[in-house]
Amino acid sequence: MLKPKSRHSKAAHPLTPEIGIVEWFTPGDHEHVERVLSDARILGVDHLRTGVWWSDLHDPSSDRDEWYSWLFHRLSRKVHVLPCLVGTPPEIGAEAKASSPPAIRLRSRISSFRPSIASENILIG
Repeated sequence: MLKPKSRHSKAAHPLTPEIGIVEWFTPGDHEHVERVLSDARILGVDHLRTGVWWSDLHDPSSDRDEWYSWLFHRLSRKVHVLPCLVGTPPEIGAEAKASSPPAIRLRSRISSFRPSIASENILIG
């Protein structure tokens, strides 16, 4: 489908197709993030889907908050980001394991995303 482009790339060519990639990032690997963003720019990629350990976002004692804050801020300045939550926190799962579906409504948990990763270019919901 052809449609007008975002502010992220190819503004001079408004009818080019949108493409995206999926990439996983190891917490703390800033160099990998920068390489992916550089390659995405070269390839004309506008959208990036990445996995996020839901348990890290749900756990207030997690040391990953700073990482995810940096990651989503950095990514969203270059591409549209779609975080994919994986690993249900055991305390909210139907069973106490990461592969269990949540025992509660997801809509009520969307607000549990840390405000530090909120951005106009991150798709949630």
